[in-house]
Amino acid sequence: MLQEILQDIRKEREEILVRAQGAKIFLELSDPKRLERASEIIRQNRVLLERDTSDEVTGTCSPSGGGDPYKVSFRVKSGRVRGSACTCQDSGNVSCKHVLALCAFWLLNQKKIWSKLGEALVLLDPPNADSKVA
Repeated sequence: MLQEILQDIRKEREEILVRAQGAKIFLELSDPKRLERASEIIRQNRVLLERDTSDEVTGTCSPSGGGDPYKVSFRVKSGRVRGSACTCQDSGNVSCKHVLALCAFWLLNQKKIWSKLGEALVLLDPPNADSKVA
């Protein structure tokens, strides 16, 4: 039973890594000005992650001037961002600042989850003291 749990944790970490690498590349290839505006949205706590499935991430971004939040989503498949949507006026642009903000926010959360799963692996399957080199 423990081995099954360890295997599930390792599998989950691998899936996070593949999806996170795709999101990271998407952000790296984005317009730097839009990315800076996306960072500002995150700093102002205007991003809310609503759902994260194996192939789609959805959330909202609150407008700076108030009003109804924008509905935002992006799809990650085979380690790449394969599409996105936003209800803002700039929604025709694949990398509007709201999509970038949700993607970056999600990536930060994935990093935390990946680390926690790593901690769980160490607790459940500590390295063998005999295998350490002095």
